[in-house]
Amino acid sequence: MDLEVHFRRIAVSKISDPGSNAEVEFTLAANGQTQKFVDNDLRIGITPINRTFLVRVPPASTLNIAVGGVEKDVSSADDPLPGFVRRFGAANNFGVGVHSIPASNTHMTYLMDFEVRPAPGLLTSLIGTATLTTTDDRARGPFTTNITMELFFNDPRTEVSISSIPPVTVQTGNGPVTVTHTGGGNGTFDKNTGTVRLPADLHFDLPFPGSDSNLPLTLTTGRAGGLIGTPLNRTTSGIRLVGAATFTGGTLAGKEGTLAIDGELTELP
Repeated sequence: MDLEVHFRRIAVSKISDPGSNAEVEFTLAANGQTQKFVDNDLRIGITPINRTFLVRVPPASTLNIAVGGVEKDVSSADDPLPGFVRRFGAANNFGVGVHSIPASNTHMTYLMDFEVRPAPGLLTSLIGTATLTTTDDRARGPFTTNITMELFFNDPRTEVSISSIPPVTVQTGNGPVTVTHTGGGNGTFDKNTGTVRLPADLHFDLPFPGSDSNLPLTLTTGRAGGLIGTPLNRTTSGIRLVGAATFTGGTLAGKEGTLAIDGELTELP
């Protein structure tokens, strides 16, 4: 069963810090997928969250929801915020509906709302390899690793988005680099031609001096830099997505990065 888990809002009724506001970082999870909700000025009252997961749950499995967080403190260690875990199986329709979950500890009391609903489209996996290069002498590559991307196609099959990509770590001569998917939004899909344009924002956790960097890619089945993609082949289920962009922020700012993903879809849109 393909499900959409949408975290709607948090209603805070108590904050222990003076001034009734807090700098918080929540980690939201649905069957192993995670997203961050960060608010540097969370106050008593209702605050939108607006984080959505797309999850495939086999009939004999469960939907597992987990929330945890910390309150950031400049002058001392971070304080743990209250969290919760919920599990839904076939006996309770995998949790389809709206849920308001209370959580409380000495640092905060809140009510968090999330909704579980059938996904109005197709969730499919792209299984293959990812090859990364940069123009930085410390990590030129190419670095190739196995990858599984979850892609979501809307019901009319005109839009596509990345539901999840597990973090990928590649080894360089200067130490490991961990790449995580942080967002990107909806892209486009042409069912007749198999062409794709797909935003994909990547964060690079670097072992080099200086702060981490980001790579705002648009993956395409066309051309990107010196790379050439390949549209979806409905006979083989194969597809090649390529992207090229300039790093922003941190030690790689101004350098170029490329990504090529070669693989097959487990289900055709």
